[in-house]
Amino acid sequence: MPLRRVTLSGRFARIESEAEESTTIVIAKGLFAVAVDVGIALAVAFYALNIFIGKLVLPFERGFYCYEVPYINNTFLPNTVSTKHLLTVSIASPFFIIALVEAIVFMISKGQNKLRKYFHYATSIYLIYLASFVVATFIMEVLKCTVARLRPHYLSVCQPNWEEINCSDPNNYIESVNCLGTDMHRIRVGRQSFPSGHTSAAVLLFSFLYFYLKGTPLIVKFEKLLL
Repeated sequence: MPLRRVTLSGRFARIESEAEESTTIVIAKGLFAVAVDVGIALAVAFYALNIFIGKLVLPFERGFYCYEVPYINNTFLPNTVSTKHLLTVSIASPFFIIALVEAIVFMISKGQNKLRKYFHYATSIYLIYLASFVVATFIMEVLKCTVARLRPHYLSVCQPNWEEINCSDPNNYIESVNCLGTDMHRIRVGRQSFPSGHTSAAVLLFSFLYFYLKGTPLIVKFEKLLL
């Protein structure tokens, strides 16, 4: 379905004449339409991710060998790049880059009603990126929960009952542990070492921007289909 029909910026672009309103008013209305479209899209995306990651998909509880204990019992250290910073860069930077590129195209293009179309095009391309970000996150989360590779700090956050663990032989395999730790989020994340969420987000960001700036035919066709 073309985004022109379901977005406020798309409906705004369908107004044929700019003669009735000043450029300032058109810009103000365009910015408002963009804010509404992007705001709704972000709200839906984060809600869907929260439900999917928090409730629908759970990591497989993989066991470990006793000789692995020294490698998965390290002290927990926060990420060098926090999740908040990662999301800020991954979600905000494409918006401004797309807006800048489309503004340059707008400046050199000809035709009527192009100012309204600028807001629609920039918003639609960003929504395509946002949709790809959500889909990629879904896939990454499924892979994380399926592989369920333990992080180096897993046991330190799990705080298992060592009395129930028999590691008299380094080759003993511990199928499951009873975690006494209370931070369930860290315990869950401790079972999701691979693939890296930070790396996946960075690869998606730069891949999308590369193909977008290059004008790859597949991206262009997809844009035309939705616009």
